[in-house]
Amino acid sequence: MRLYSTRRGLSLVEVIVAITVLGVVMAFVGHISSAIALMNRRNSLVAKRTFAMQQQANIIGALPFSSINATLLPVTKTITLGDFTFERRVSLTTTGTASSSQTATIRITIVPQTGIATDTLQKETLTMMRSKPLCGTVLGVLTC
Repeated sequence: MRLYSTRRGLSLVEVIVAITVLGVVMAFVGHISSAIALMNRRNSLVAKRTFAMQQQANIIGALPFSSINATLLPVTKTITLGDFTFERRVSLTTTGTASSSQTATIRITIVPQTGIATDTLQKETLTMMRSKPLCGTVLGVLTC
């Protein structure tokens, strides 16, 4: 006497359950893959934006104080570094007089220009202060 019967294939219910489970798993994998791709793109944009900010801060920081003006630092300038295009916005506020301690507050804003509207919201801003060297110091003018 046999306790079990031999099976010759899969039932329709088993096939439907297997396809449903496979579909749910594939949808989950697709969602995770999409989220990782978006995160990777955003991280790439942040890295490029940070590099551009560092470069612009170094350029402006290396300028002599007397060269910091609206002519040399245009308010808005579009720059391309490799495959990254951005708009650099500079605002300049000067306090004090030329004969006393004069301080310039420079605000640099980097706005990505990738052609995607939401990327322009991913801007970065840096505020730096520069002071004119005092008269008679090593860094300043010898004659006042």
